[in-house]
Amino acid sequence: MGARITRWSIGAAAALCFVGCTGSLTGLRRSIEAGDLSRVASVAMSDPRSAKAVSALVVEQRLRRCEEEPCDAPSLVSALAASGRMGAPSLERLGEEGREPVRSLCRIALQRGGDPPKDSGALMTHDSSSVREAFAAAFASKQSDSQLLVLAVDTSPGVRRAAIAAMVQRPMNPQSVETAKRALRSDPSPLVRLTAARAGRHLGEDAHLRLVAALEDESQGVALAAIDGLLELGTAEAMDRLERLSLVPSSPLLAHALAALCRAGRETSCQLLIERLGDGSLTHRRASILELVPLASLEKVRNAVSASSYKAVSAALNDVAKGEDPWILDSLLLLAGVSLAKAEPVPLRETESSVDELRKGLKSLVESRGHQRFEALLLLGRGGDESAHEKASLELDAKVEEGVLGSRLALTSAAPSAWQAVARLLGDGRPAVRLAAATSLLHTNL
Repeated sequence: MGARITRWSIGAAAALCFVGCTGSLTGLRRSIEAGDLSRVASVAMSDPRSAKAVSALVVEQRLRRCEEEPCDAPSLVSALAASGRMGAPSLERLGEEGREPVRSLCRIALQRGGDPPKDSGALMTHDSSSVREAFAAAFASKQSDSQLLVLAVDTSPGVRRAAIAAMVQRPMNPQSVETAKRALRSDPSPLVRLTAARAGRHLGEDAHLRLVAALEDESQGVALAAIDGLLELGTAEAMDRLERLSLVPSSPLLAHALAALCRAGRETSCQLLIERLGDGSLTHRRASILELVPLASLEKVRNAVSASSYKAVSAALNDVAKGEDPWILDSLLLLAGVSLAKAEPVPLRETESSVDELRKGLKSLVESRGHQRFEALLLLGRGGDESAHEKASLELDAKVEEGVLGSRLALTSAAPSAWQAVARLLGDGRPAVRLAAATSLLHTNL
């Protein structure tokens, strides 16, 4: 482990060069601990790297108090790991000084993807299920089959899920195949059955039959995952089953089946999914929107999910701006964001006018001053509206008062300068706001 920590530390030292101008790292940690929030905010707002470094220290401080004040340690450790070099020093310190389970979670995060620690046995039997789950997920390609088989029958559903997910990332021996089959058939947790359903071809020679049976699972999430498994299987009989499923108008799985076929390059299915945006059933429209969001950026379906989807979404935005169902409005905003964020324009003549219509729909939401005004501003900004960028940044503090800072949309969709508005919140007097700002910044590519 020593060599790995050294490698992290060298990179982290370079990334933390800002402290030479703003004071020592130790001094900054003391400022956070002492509640000198004005200095904390000043340093964080000086440049993006400083914002991330301060965020890492804020999260580290919270992890040190998890024993006295319970916290979501796995999520906080994940935020530090997501920031790469900026979070590495905090992971190293906590991996040496932290209390359990934080200490073990940080050690696992530092070695993720490498060789399992020498004390793997202790981690596999750790009292905390979050540590056992992190261990199962972190070393998928390096663990022995026997280790994964033990973890696959753990008392915690999260650990069993992580073990099954790890199994299908590597060549599976007969025992592993049988374990995945058994999990799909009879594990009491829908989460575990769902993971097994996505194993597709890894479920053995009778994978098709097992996935078809899973389409009838009492959990709709498992049934939807079985569709993904059939798509991954990709055999003629698997695709035929998806085709038949896409022809049942009353099926709750219809939208996902159409999306799977669309993902496979069948443009007719893409178009049918788009047409369902105008369906009279609110449930059908919701399902279609959620399926279209991840499809909208796929190159091979770009021609199908293009001008017609822009028009359908912009029309729906105008309708819901009148104050109708907020759930579908949130979904439409998400789809609009994906559409506006494409790196390259869709190569169709209708695109430019359709995007204009989409922007008009979003502007109608801004004018309505409803609770989605902020998100609409962010999306308009991401589409190139500089004035919307500025308005979104000005309104960020107000949105914090409403408790929505945790929405990742506030960072991923905002203007490039919006990080400063969030970094300023690292000096907020409310611990929950500081932590939400810190984790968001650590997860964002500034």
